[in-house]
Amino acid sequence: VVVTAFRSDSVPEARARFGDLVKQTASAFSSAPAKLSGVGDEAVAIRSSVYARKGTEAYVFNVFGTRGPALTARAVALAKATLSRIR
Repeated sequence: VVVTAFRSDSVPEARARFGDLVKQTASAFSSAPAKLSGVGDEAVAIRSSVYARKGTEAYVFNVFGTRGPALTARAVALAKATLSRIR
């Protein structure tokens, strides 16, 4: 598991960074992001990784293993548990 956090000075800056991360990753993997609910303020899954934003921070949750629904579910569960603890 690798979790990367990006702190910003404002919510608009964090939204922009989140959008850039999602756009770049979706383009690099030729994969459309799938919106997720209940994960931070906004979140998507791209392949088996979760990209999320909560407040002024953007996060990337990568769980490594054989790609598929089970791995994506693990990444989503990790993101939900982690972001529920962040204020």
